Amino acid sequence: MENTIFYGLAGVLILMSLLTVSVQNLLHAAISLIGSFFATAALYILFQ
Repeated sequence: MENTIFYGLAGVLILMSLLTVSVQNLLHAAISLIGSFFATAALYILFQ
């Protein structure tokens, strides 16, 4: 179960990171960046 959560969060983090650098609209890039911050925080919480 923990592996599934980890791979799900890692996938979300990769997707949000790619959207941050590839999207044209600055607002959408900022929202994607915030999403990647939340995914990173969730991974850190999972590691604890």
